[in-house]
Amino acid sequence: MKIWRPKPEAWKQVTEALKGRYVSADEKATAVLVELTPNSSFPKHKHPHVTYGLIVRGSGRYIAENGEFQLGEGDMYYIGPNEEHWLFSGENG
Repeated sequence: MKIWRPKPEAWKQVTEALKGRYVSADEKATAVLVELTPNSSFPKHKHPHVTYGLIVRGSGRYIAENGEFQLGEGDMYYIGPNEEHWLFSGENG
C-alpha cells in the first residue's frame, strides 16, 4: 500500500493558468490534483501513461481523440496512454 499526503511544497505552477501536484505516479498510471483558473485552458498534449482524474469542484470540458466531454463535480475520467487531450475550465475553474 502507498499513501500520499498533501504537502504545500508539492504544488507546481505548470502554466500561468494551471498548478498541480502528483497524487500517485508510476510508469503505468498517474493521478494528479490540478487547479485550473476559471475560463482558461491547458494545451493539447499526450503522455505514455494512463491518467485518472476526479473533478472535486468546478466544471470543465475535455476534448480527447474519442470526443468532447462536459465534466462537473463528482465526475471521474480515464485518459488512455498516448491519447491526445486538452482541457477547458468553466466559470468556477
